[in-house]
Amino acid sequence: MKLKVTWVTIPLLSVLVAGCSSEVRIENPAASSPAESQTETQEQPSLEEEEPVAEPTISLGGIGDTLTGSVTRITLNSVSFAKPNQFLEPEYGKFVVLNFTIENTSEEPVSISSFGSFELQGSDLYVYSLAFGVETRGSLDSTIAPGSSLRGEIAFDVPQIEGFEVRFKEAIFNEVAAAFEFKFSEISS
Repeated sequence: MKLKVTWVTIPLLSVLVAGCSSEVRIENPAASSPAESQTETQEQPSLEEEEPVAEPTISLGGIGDTLTGSVTRITLNSVSFAKPNQFLEPEYGKFVVLNFTIENTSEEPVSISSFGSFELQGSDLYVYSLAFGVETRGSLDSTIAPGSSLRGEIAFDVPQIEGFEVRFKEAIFNEVAAAFEFKFSEISS
């Protein structure tokens, strides 16, 4: 029984493998003998045309700028140092509070998460974490109805370095839709 399965399986696999080849052999019909036969090898054109992959476009701005994504319009209203807190000390040097306004320009609700929608990277190339427990006004953790807006603040624990870039994703697993750059010297007290 094993022999029959093997003798049937081997030719079947050979046909399948040969059928997957991308080469086509064309024999010259004018050749009179196998010795004179010439063969050409040609690449078979792909059945599907490959479309160029468009790089996602990321809007870039600064403090006070409004940038437009695919379903939102976002403004970095201000960047300031957090008020000192006797119970919470920054690990890296300063707490920075970023104030945003986000408008839903789509016809569907848009969910925003301060943890999943924002990322702050310093000029030192480190990505800095959100600072919890810092006094902020409003929350950026919400679902925004179509045509509505949301304003709130998020805080980060950062060192004193040249500058930062905060990136905004319109949904947690989406690509970055907008980014804002600012220098440490631009942060207001």
